[in-house]
Amino acid sequence: MRPTLVLTFVSTALLTLTGCSQVASLFGGGEDLATKKQALEDVLKTAEAEATAMAAKLAEVAEEAKKASDAKQAEAPAADEAPVAEAPATEEAVAEGVQEDPDAHVGILEERLVKAGLGEITREILLPDLLGGLDSCDAPLRTKLHFEKGYATLARYPDAKAADKCLKEYLKMPGAAKFGHLYTLKGEYMLELHPRMESIDMNKIRAEFAAAMKD
Repeated sequence: MRPTLVLTFVSTALLTLTGCSQVASLFGGGEDLATKKQALEDVLKTAEAEATAMAAKLAEVAEEAKKASDAKQAEAPAADEAPVAEAPATEEAVAEGVQEDPDAHVGILEERLVKAGLGEITREILLPDLLGGLDSCDAPLRTKLHFEKGYATLARYPDAKAADKCLKEYLKMPGAAKFGHLYTLKGEYMLELHPRMESIDMNKIRAEFAAAMKD
């Protein structure tokens, strides 16, 4: 039984008994009622003491529960401090990154061509291609730089030996020799020029290509 209910019950009994005592005093039997009243008062005092002790105990338990809850919250990391898992890179994100800078030398050549007066340049990442359809001309990376007067394609081969072998075999193909001036090698890189550009522009691009490969 709750402490408040015990106190209410006992208090009600005491008041009732007090009323009965007043009535009984008119008709006798006062001593018997006085004894019972004293007994109920003793019970009330005991109940009050127990209720007080119980209330103190409940307050103590509540305080311990609050301390435990505060300690648990202190140990838990805050929401804004929780580690955020990095999302795995998607194929689209990887492709976008390659589109932005597939090769450092591409960016260097692009900047140099702009400074050389070829105007605004846009990039196009080409699919791996075989020059002349030759197996020896497998270039894993080819980037075409478009500008107002034409384009220049920068192909990167596995190494300088592979690039040299490719060009030599290609120029041996029927009719390919007349296009030899469109190709320039520098290490593992091969520069391919637009066939309709003027010679002055071709020479300018070749010079910038050679300088870019040194950077």
